[in-house]
Amino acid sequence: MQTKKAYTSLEIRKLRSAVRKAAAVSYQKGNITALREWMVVDMLSYTGMRVHEVVSLRCKHVYSAVGADEIYVPCAKADDRVIKVPIVLKEHIEAHIHWKQQISEGVAPEDFFFVGQRGQWTEQAVQHIVKKYLKQLNLYVRKSCACIKT
Repeated sequence: MQTKKAYTSLEIRKLRSAVRKAAAVSYQKGNITALREWMVVDMLSYTGMRVHEVVSLRCKHVYSAVGADEIYVPCAKADDRVIKVPIVLKEHIEAHIHWKQQISEGVAPEDFFFVGQRGQWTEQAVQHIVKKYLKQLNLYVRKSCACIKT
């Protein structure tokens, strides 16, 4: 199978748009999974975080993005880092936290930011989400999720 180094800015915009539209449609039908999918795709594409960093995020790490413009990313392999958050992602994070509170999903500092019905999301779950939308857009080429940063 063909491999490619990274997706173009246009391809990433198409991906974000597709996930955002799916979230709107699903939300109207009472399905909340697509809202989480939209948040994870935005988080990956706007920050360039690694999949394992995203699934390890706890609410306390993203709360900093609400007051400031940064996300604290603890890293097991190297030094911890702080990632600058664009305003559009900051607003999405704030809305997502508010939504989590509305559905009574944990938002305490130690709670994981990305959870589903069975608990904390896994790396495989996030990779599956990205792959699913890329295939819908006929953009899927064997790549990792790390290739979707703008």
